Amino acid sequence: MADMLSISSTAVAAYQRALSTVSNNIANVSTDGYSRQDVALQSNTPAKAANSYLGTGVMFTAVKRQYDEFAESNLRKSTSDLMSQDPLVNYSQRVMDLMGDKSVGLSSALDQFFSSASSLAADPASTVQRGSFLRSADGLASRFAELSGQLDLIGEETSQALSSAAGQFNTLTEQLALVNANLSKAAKLQNQPSELLDRRDLLLRQMSEFAGLKTTFETNGVVSVSLGATANQSVVVNGDKARPIGVDTTHGKIDFVIDPYGSTESLAGIASGTIGGLSNFISNVLEPAHKSLNFLASTLVHEVNKVQTAGIDGYGEVGHNLFAIDPAAVNEAAGVKVALNDAMRIATAAQFRVSESGTNTSTVKASLTFTPAEAPPLLGNPAITNNASPTTGVPIVVQGFNVFSPVTSVAAGMNNATFSGQRFGRTAVASPHP
Repeated sequence: MADMLSISSTAVAAYQRALSTVSNNIANVSTDGYSRQDVALQSNTPAKAANSYLGTGVMFTAVKRQYDEFAESNLRKSTSDLMSQDPLVNYSQRVMDLMGDKSVGLSSALDQFFSSASSLAADPASTVQRGSFLRSADGLASRFAELSGQLDLIGEETSQALSSAAGQFNTLTEQLALVNANLSKAAKLQNQPSELLDRRDLLLRQMSEFAGLKTTFETNGVVSVSLGATANQSVVVNGDKARPIGVDTTHGKIDFVIDPYGSTESLAGIASGTIGGLSNFISNVLEPAHKSLNFLASTLVHEVNKVQTAGIDGYGEVGHNLFAIDPAAVNEAAGVKVALNDAMRIATAAQFRVSESGTNTSTVKASLTFTPAEAPPLLGNPAITNNASPTTGVPIVVQGFNVFSPVTSVAAGMNNATFSGQRFGRTAVASPHP
């Protein structure tokens, strides 16, 4: 009877602990990072009776957590990859929305600008069309500046998000160092509290949301974490010591360092996690978009001004630059502005043109180009003095009340007739084409 009572008492005690473990599992079913625990039971040492051994019941040995190191490692890697896509996709979508938006993007402003230019070309004497074209040019300049400002705001927002993510990551590394300090008190992993190991794994999982990790575990469960290509490079947690990471964006590019206020170590880069996603967006989307916008702005200003300075304005003078870029502006797009405040200064006529004679019944059409006065080949035209020097060229005078002033005529059969004029210091080349 005594043996029966002893076996029953040990069994009741063992399964009482097992029920307590089950209750603990149920209570923590929604606890983040909690691993389900199982009770390990072992038979008691049998007692010898005569030539046989009799069982003496069961005893409780340990509580083990259900943990798969391989699955946990894959989960951390997948978490890093997933979190890197979130900021990259979201911020890239914002940039695309800005570029394509009718009220902020360039498409509508460019359409309005070229539409006004076409209307003015059809009726260059209209002061209404001149004013409309000048307003559309001003609207285009404002749109460049506004779009550049919006990209600057996104840049500031992502830089702040990057600094914030680095700060949260540093907080987690400090907490992991404290957990390592508690784990160091035991020599074997089997003797570690399950809750402490769960806390370690939860911190690693949270850290993987910000950056891809390389981990090294010791026999007692203490973990070292690195952000480099190998486990020994760019170590941020080593035992109970944590080293913070820093982000520097002051030089127009992203630089990562470890321990910025101590033994500073350069960090090549972070490719995954929220930090990696933000840095990839800034480097591969935002900066190229800003550079492309600046290139488009400078190209547009140069080409439009080239057309304007090659023509004649409403006062019969050489056209002036329509656009200018503020040299003090950091970005060319932000510094685009209209340089004219008088609509009559818009060049709407070419400096030279070719008109066919009324007696010309052939289908031959003539074209005319001009270049700055240099030393062109002297092709004969007996009707004018053919000399490239501005001082000996034929004076060209256009009075304000005249629509145009004829310079010379080109006889039938002439090709590439070159002549010089004093008015604008230009050399004109007339080329008949059948």
